[in-house]
Amino acid sequence: MPAYTSAVLVVDDDSRSLNRTAEALDHAGHTVYAASHPSQAVELFIKQSDIGVIVTETSVSGTDGFAILRKLALHAEPGRRFKTIIHTSCRVFSYAVKAIEHQVDAFLCKPVAPDELIRRVDAAAIKLKQAQELYGWSMMAARMYSEIHHSFSEMFRRNYSDERRETSAFGQGDQSQIALSYERSRGVEELLKAARLRAKIFPEECFADPCWNMLLDLWEAETKGGRVSVSSLCIASGVPQSTALRRIADLERCGLVRRIKDPADGRRVFIELSDAGHSRIREYVSLLKAA
Repeated sequence: MPAYTSAVLVVDDDSRSLNRTAEALDHAGHTVYAASHPSQAVELFIKQSDIGVIVTETSVSGTDGFAILRKLALHAEPGRRFKTIIHTSCRVFSYAVKAIEHQVDAFLCKPVAPDELIRRVDAAAIKLKQAQELYGWSMMAARMYSEIHHSFSEMFRRNYSDERRETSAFGQGDQSQIALSYERSRGVEELLKAARLRAKIFPEECFADPCWNMLLDLWEAETKGGRVSVSSLCIASGVPQSTALRRIADLERCGLVRRIKDPADGRRVFIELSDAGHSRIREYVSLLKAA
C-alpha cells in the first residue's frame, strides 16, 4: 500500500488501455474511477469529491486532454486540489510544452510500465496530501490572524479611549504625550506574545516573518529604554542567522532601521528604528485602532 492513497480518475477512450491502467492502480491500493469520454470524466469528477489524481490521454474522443483538465478545474469547488498525469502514445514536442504550461505533475509516453505509472501516481498522491495540509494550515492561519486583528483592534481602541479620558481630566493634554503613551502601551508586547505563541503551535515555514519580528523587537526595546545588538536581533527574528542578516540589510535598504556603533566597544553594532521605521509602525498601530 502507498503511504498516501487518493481516488484516481483515469480518462482514456482506448478501452484496453483504460482497463489496464485502472486495474494496475486498483491493485496498488488506489480507488479508481474510469471514464472513456470527457463528459463522463466531468460528471464523475463533480460527483466523486474524493478524486484527487487525474490520469488522462492527450486526446480523448476528439477532445484535447488539456482542455479536459481545464474543465475539471472550472468545476472544482473552492479549496479542492488535484494532481494531473498525462500519458500519450503520440510523442509530439508540443504536447510536452503544453504539459509544462499546465503544470502537469508527470508526462508519460506509452507504453508505460505498470510499476512506473503506480510510482508516479503514488508521488502525486503524496504531493496532493502535502498541498491539502498546507491549504488547511493557511486557512487556519487566516482565521487566527482575523481573530488576533480583531482582538488587538479592540485593545488599542480601549487603550486610546482611556488615555483620552485621562488627558481630559488634567485639562488640555499635549498630543505628543498622548502618542508617546499610546506607543508604550502593552500593544507591542501582546503582538510579540501572540507571534511567539503562534510559532509554538504552527509550522515555522507557514509563518516565517523575520522582518516584522525584528521591527517589533526593536520597538519594544526602545519603549523600555533598551538597545538591540545585531546578534540579539538575529535571535529575535526566529530564522537562521544568515537569513536574519539578509533581512536586516533589506530593512536598512527600505530605510526602516539604521546601525549605530557602540561607543564603548567598537566591535559591537546596535540596530535601531529609523524615523521612517517609527512612523510606519505608528501608522500601522493607528490603522489597527481605526479598523
